[in-house]
Amino acid sequence: MKGIVKGINWLAAAVLVVAIGLAWLQPIRFFGNPDWASPLVQLALVLGLLVCLNAGRQLVRQLSAKQYHWLVLGAIGFVVVVQGWLAVNFVDVARADAFYVRQQALVLASGGHQWQHYFMIYPNNVNMTLLEAAVLKPLLHLTQTPWVLMNTLRFLWADTALVSGLYLFKQWRYWQPGALGLVGLWLVSVPVAAYGLFAYTDVLVLPLMLDSLALLTLSQQVGGWRRGGRGSLVD
Repeated sequence: MKGIVKGINWLAAAVLVVAIGLAWLQPIRFFGNPDWASPLVQLALVLGLLVCLNAGRQLVRQLSAKQYHWLVLGAIGFVVVVQGWLAVNFVDVARADAFYVRQQALVLASGGHQWQHYFMIYPNNVNMTLLEAAVLKPLLHLTQTPWVLMNTLRFLWADTALVSGLYLFKQWRYWQPGALGLVGLWLVSVPVAAYGLFAYTDVLVLPLMLDSLALLTLSQQVGGWRRGGRGSLVD
């Protein structure tokens, strides 16, 4: 497991180095957006962020286990509050592909069977539409505007990756300061928030890797316990 973690760390470091190199060497028009800050400003911000992260890491390492435990719980509670506020106050109006998926899912959930011509051109969205219709059908019995509930369900599914990540940090003895870092990243991550609010397939695959790795780790522990139990009975 430590080898896997080390490989992931080196991969993340390589991606960061490439990103910093592109930000520094390429002209601003490379990004296609004139509102980007200059490469010098971006590099200064990255270096400043790294210094702040390192200082925060050293500070967290000085906390006792009990203090760190409550700090992590408080951060998780803050994540829940922020996601709940987002789920209630931001409802996707469904543009482009998401519009057709939502409208067709509503038709199917309401008992209709007529498909829009759009799905003849983009059949890759059929499975997502069927899944959303299956989720919407029971929700429509509760409310005619189930979008807040849909946001909540997407956040809950995405957050299984957070739970799995915390479990893996605990098992791999990277809990302090790794757990707080992961929760903080989850809090400020724009993709996580977007996946919870927009009906795209990204949210379905987001937690799969961490969830699978956590289940694999758990199965190894449970399997070892069962083997040990059988061995003791035989003895």
